[in-house]
Amino acid sequence: MSDLDALPQELRKRLEFLEFRLYWEGRVNRRDLTQAFGISDIQASVDFRAYNGLCPDAMTYSPKEKRYRSNEGFVPVLYAPDAPRYLTMLCPESADAAGGRDCWIGSPPPVLVARKIARKPVEASVLQPVVLAIHYGLEIEIRYQATTHKEDWRWIRPVGLVYSGFRWHCRAWDLKNQRFGDFVLTRILDVRAKRDAGEAASKDPQWHDEIKVEIAIDPRLEAGAQKVLAAEYLVGDAYILRVAVPSLALPYFLKLNGIEEDRPDQKPEHRQIVVLNRDEVEEALPEGWKDKA
Repeated sequence: MSDLDALPQELRKRLEFLEFRLYWEGRVNRRDLTQAFGISDIQASVDFRAYNGLCPDAMTYSPKEKRYRSNEGFVPVLYAPDAPRYLTMLCPESADAAGGRDCWIGSPPPVLVARKIARKPVEASVLQPVVLAIHYGLEIEIRYQATTHKEDWRWIRPVGLVYSGFRWHCRAWDLKNQRFGDFVLTRILDVRAKRDAGEAASKDPQWHDEIKVEIAIDPRLEAGAQKVLAAEYLVGDAYILRVAVPSLALPYFLKLNGIEEDRPDQKPEHRQIVVLNRDEVEEALPEGWKDKA
């Protein structure tokens, strides 16, 4: 067992924090540890000595600044650099995901955030009967406000939940229109009754259907731009990405990625990616998805 493996878990966490600060900010001091973990100055000094013993070439103390600075060529041995996690910590929209004490950034760079427009949260009083109906094969009566007609009461038989990347939907058999549809959870205004669906309970026959969407970099772009976009979209050397998409989520996938329509009139630098098997994709779209309930 190495010295690193023998470290107590709490100490290891604090030393990971120390390396995080050295890696991303190039500096760390005793106060950083005490504030982040609520430990004493004495314990922080003990931690620094422990780290110096493990990694004597990692950092150098600056008496003028009263802090340690990372040495040239510093490579962390406990903290695994994670750029997406760092960027999540930077984004105010992801403060909950970053998690309070786990947000280890001390001196963030200037950041501008293009915020999403706030949306109404799903009510627990709506979600709970929907989830129970899915579990127990129930039909529920809901008051629903669609964007295409006035609110009304209707019976639905929920079979699953669908996330579009923007909002949550309940996939359900609509007894009023005798078809499956996606009901936006925030547009379910009330649930007042439930009943056993009995033999009528069934799953959507399309629930497990998938289609492979073939995506390519717009061939009109010059070679350098195609190469950098291929790396950005993880397309690979073939410049073609095949994504398995649930058929019921297909319209949401296309919209979320900005490829719901074939727009050859768009400039290639704006379009960037294209769907190669457009006819197959159009054929696979769920029936009536454009005029949801």
